[in-house]
Amino acid sequence: MECFQQRNLLLSGPWKWLVTEFAHYYGVSDAYTKLRYLSYVMDVATPTKDCLDVVLDFLSPVLMKGNRKSVLSHQENRILGEVEDQVEQILALVFENYKSLDESSLSGVMEVFAPASGLPAPAFAPAVKLYSLIHDILSPEAQLKLTRHFQAAARKRSRRHLAETDELTNSSEGTLTDSVAIATAYQKMKSVILSIKNEIRTDIQIHNHHLLPR
Repeated sequence: MECFQQRNLLLSGPWKWLVTEFAHYYGVSDAYTKLRYLSYVMDVATPTKDCLDVVLDFLSPVLMKGNRKSVLSHQENRILGEVEDQVEQILALVFENYKSLDESSLSGVMEVFAPASGLPAPAFAPAVKLYSLIHDILSPEAQLKLTRHFQAAARKRSRRHLAETDELTNSSEGTLTDSVAIATAYQKMKSVILSIKNEIRTDIQIHNHHLLPR
């Protein structure tokens, strides 16, 4: 298990064989095996596509069994509840940073603020699928919760963009009579407008990819 880490979440080779044989020999249920494995995954989970794909692959079969309260054991339901709480935290991280996700970063989120890429992050699609899996996506409560995540993301990025103009709004009117100051102010405002335009274009791209539930 020494290779099990944030960016290497799947067992392979002898370890996979050993875990499978152990479960079969001791009569461990498939649901318990998947949930216990997920509990370890969630301890090192990141808002990245590879991680969310693993969670989706392991969690889907468990939740697709219908009424989980009657199908799963008490212990399995307990682990499932803990896993779902951790999944909610990761999903919140994805949706509230959906334009700042970075697959190459260890944390899954950009270390330095950068303009929106204009395209949906790779982790976005599996995150939406996971959210739809653990929520009744047609319910007003689930839709409102998702909306609030996106509102939080918009506020966060807006604050970063508008920070560029803080010194302009805090300056006295006389300061901007200087030609250099006026040119600088113009460039900063132009940069903010282009950044917001890029934010909107990214949202349009996400919409056009039909990634969000309808």
